[in-house]
This record gives sequence, C-alpha cells and structure tokens, in this order.
Amino acid sequence: EFGNQQQTENALIDRTLDRAASTASLLTVIPPDSREAAARTLSSGVWSFTLHKGPYHPDDAMDDREAILATRLRTLLPQFTAKLPVFIDIREPEKPTSRNPPREIGQTIQFTVPVDANTQVVGKFYRPAVTPWPLEVLVAALVAIVVASAAAAYFARRVTRPLSELARAASAIARG
Repeated sequence: EFGNQQQTENALIDRTLDRAASTASLLTVIPPDSREAAARTLSSGVWSFTLHKGPYHPDDAMDDREAILATRLRTLLPQFTAKLPVFIDIREPEKPTSRNPPREIGQTIQFTVPVDANTQVVGKFYRPAVTPWPLEVLVAALVAIVVASAAAAYFARRVTRPLSELARAASAIARG
C-alpha cells in the first residue's frame, strides 16, 4: 500500500513540475504585453498563475526537498532560462485565487519559474485534500461482503447436497 501511495505522490509531483515548465515555456513565446492575460487564462481550478516583474526574492529559503524539486524543474526548462533562479515552496493550505477552486484544499505548491531575464511566472498548485472514505461507503462495502459470503455459502451447500446424499447412500449400501 505504501508503494502505491509513493508512486501516486511521485506522479503528482512530476505532473506539477511538468505543468510549471510548460507554462513558463509557453509564456516565453507570448509577447510581453499579452503574458498577464495568458497567465490569467491558464489559471483555473487547482492552478493559479501570475507574473512577477523584476528580481524575485522568496519569503523563505527552500528546504532540502524543495531544493531537489527546484533542480528537477530547472532541468525541464529551456536552456536560456534554466540558468536563472527557480524557487519552490510547499506551503500549508491557503485560499485559492483561481476560478472554480476545489472545495477542500491540501498543501499548496508554489513555484517561481523564469520566463525571461526580468520576468517570472509564479504558479500555485492547490492540491486537493485527501478525504477519508465516507461512512456510507464503508457500511455498504461491509453489507456487500456479508451478502456475497451468505450467497456463496448457500450455493456451495446447494451444489454439494446431491453429492452428500450420494455418499450417504453408498455408505448405507456398503453396510448392507
């Protein structure tokens, strides 16, 4: 079970990094005066994009995990922007600024990726919260297991009854 969770987590991180790199790459080919509108258009649901002009100074230093992710993200960028600073900040849940946000938010992953030497795209991925299974689903599953077990026992008994009767008759004949 832990292996599946780890694979799911890695796939989510990979998709997030890929989206960050592809958004920055897309914005590099859009004329500078249209980039802000493009960033707003790309924002929806669990994603929010804004542009930052001038040097970017993060609020906090990156921890080891964030630094590793930033290095991975840098390898996905075009060569001319890969030399510029990339920042990743994994935060506690915060209120989304995108259109149609999910109801419950888990961690927020913020990334700052260079578009050109003086512009960065600041993207936020509002990770949906992990919710436990509803009680109704668990009760329905338990009832389904009990009903399926009872039906299996009934059909097994029904199939084996003629064989049991035949075995009893053979025993009676053998005894004389």
